[in-house]
Amino acid sequence: MAKKSDLLKEIDKLNEELAKRGHNRQKTSTFFLLLNSNEATTNATEVESSRHYMTEIVQYLSDNMDQVITFQNENHDYSKEFIQNIDIKFSLEQSHGRKKKDGTYSEYRGQVHAHVLIAIEHKSNVQISYPALQELLQPKFEEYYTHNGFISRPKWIPDSMVEQYMTKSKEYESGHNWKKI
Repeated sequence: MAKKSDLLKEIDKLNEELAKRGHNRQKTSTFFLLLNSNEATTNATEVESSRHYMTEIVQYLSDNMDQVITFQNENHDYSKEFIQNIDIKFSLEQSHGRKKKDGTYSEYRGQVHAHVLIAIEHKSNVQISYPALQELLQPKFEEYYTHNGFISRPKWIPDSMVEQYMTKSKEYESGHNWKKI
């Protein structure tokens, strides 16, 4: 019969081997989303309201991440054991809208949209479910805008490319004005 101390040593060796292979190792996965109101604004009041609504939608997403994260391993779940932390940053932007006949753009005609970065620290293989995002957020778009908004498919971005990916817009060459939730 094996001693308890020998069994514990063997378990420690096996856990070390699993850690070397990446099992139960903490990783960070970053995903990008674009949320668009699909509503052209016509004045400063509408722009401000749309910005407020979009901020509320991103906050709602942040509060309900447990509903959109899926795990490759069916035995894993949304708990501290597998999800250590989630950081969400977003930046609001207003598109230019259509060009007027004189070649200029209206100050208010663009659509308000949010660039959202979701960084998940985890010990599992995680994804963000597009159907679950649609199911979670479209009712909020309906509530605030009275029609469906645009929700991009979540795009995984390597950690080294996050800021580069976000600052590709000429408008944000010096970086986005991030808001952290």
